[in-house]
Amino acid sequence: MPRRISDYPDAFAGWNLISSFGSIISVVATWLFLYIVYVQLVEGKAASRYPWLTPQFYSDSLQTLLNRSYNSLEWALSSPPKPHAFVSLPLQSGLPELLGIISDINYWLPALEGLIEQFHTLVANSDINVITEANGDMSIEVPADMPKEEANYLRKRVGVIDRLINTKGSDIHTLFEQAEAEQTKLKALNTKDIPQISKQMQAFIDLNKSYKN
Repeated sequence: MPRRISDYPDAFAGWNLISSFGSIISVVATWLFLYIVYVQLVEGKAASRYPWLTPQFYSDSLQTLLNRSYNSLEWALSSPPKPHAFVSLPLQSGLPELLGIISDINYWLPALEGLIEQFHTLVANSDINVITEANGDMSIEVPADMPKEEANYLRKRVGVIDRLINTKGSDIHTLFEQAEAEQTKLKALNTKDIPQISKQMQAFIDLNKSYKN
C-alpha cells in the first residue's frame, strides 16, 4: 500500500487481503521463533557434537553415526575446538567415494554387456570367424565368396566394437581398483557395513570370459 492513502480501488482488495495474511504469518512466525529460543534457553537439551547429522532427515548421516566416520574434518573436532586440534592429519571416511564408484560400476557393466552382445550377434550373423591370438591380437576370417567391400566393412566394424569393449573394460577395471582402495581405507577406520563389490566383480569376470571365448 502506498503511504498517505486512506482508500484504494476495489480491484486491489484481493491483493490487499493476501498481503494481510502474509503479515499475520510473519508475526506468528516471529513469535514462534522467540518462543523456541526461550524454551531452549530455559529447559532445552544441550545439542550434540554433530547437530546436523540427523538420521530421520538424512540417510547418509545415519550411516555416519553408526560407523562413527565423518564426511569432513570439522565434525571430528570437539566443541569448542582445542587450540591445536590435530597432531596428524586424521583419516576421513571414504564411504561417499566408494558409493559413487559402485554407482559408476553398476552403470557401465550393462553397457559393457551390451557391447559384447553386439559383438557376438555381428559375428554370428555375418558367418565370419574371429580368432584372438595369445598376445591379444585379433584376426578375422571371412568366407571366400564374400565381396571385398563387405569384408572390409565387417573388419572395421568388428575392430571398432573390439576397441570399445577393451577401452570400457579397462575403465571398469580401474573403477574396481579404486573401490578396493576405498574399502581398504574404510577397514582401517573400523567402519561397519562396508559396501561390497563381489557380485559386480564376478559379473565383470564372466563378461570377460564370454568375450574372450
